[in-house]
Amino acid sequence: MAFIVAFIPTEPESGDTHLYSLIPNYHHNMNWIHLGSASILFISFSILSIFAFTEGSKMETSPGMLHENKIYRFCGLGIVASILVIFVFMKNNRLGEMVPHMTLYMETLALFFFATSWLIKGRGLGDKGKLGRMIYSENY
Repeated sequence: MAFIVAFIPTEPESGDTHLYSLIPNYHHNMNWIHLGSASILFISFSILSIFAFTEGSKMETSPGMLHENKIYRFCGLGIVASILVIFVFMKNNRLGEMVPHMTLYMETLALFFFATSWLIKGRGLGDKGKLGRMIYSENY
């Protein structure tokens, strides 16, 4: 899905598709292909955060694991909420005019939520020291 999102762009506001696309003959259905692929990609991210990242810790009930699971679920629901805001703004033109580039803002927020859950799951933020104690509730 990420490759489709990257290589099949949405229609630019200016209408000049040659400036933004590697594809010379832009078709309006490409916009829906891009948006559908992005939706599937973000839904996959939310499923990973909510279900897959919490799976390994269901047997373990330490305070650290329960705290991590809350973070993963919060991030996953944040991704879903971001996608829903995009669709609300797409359906209501007045909202879109009031806040331009809302899709960009919400996609960025959704990626931030997924990156946060990914970094915490992979212990990319470090599991020792003050941050490790705060996130993982572990004593080192």
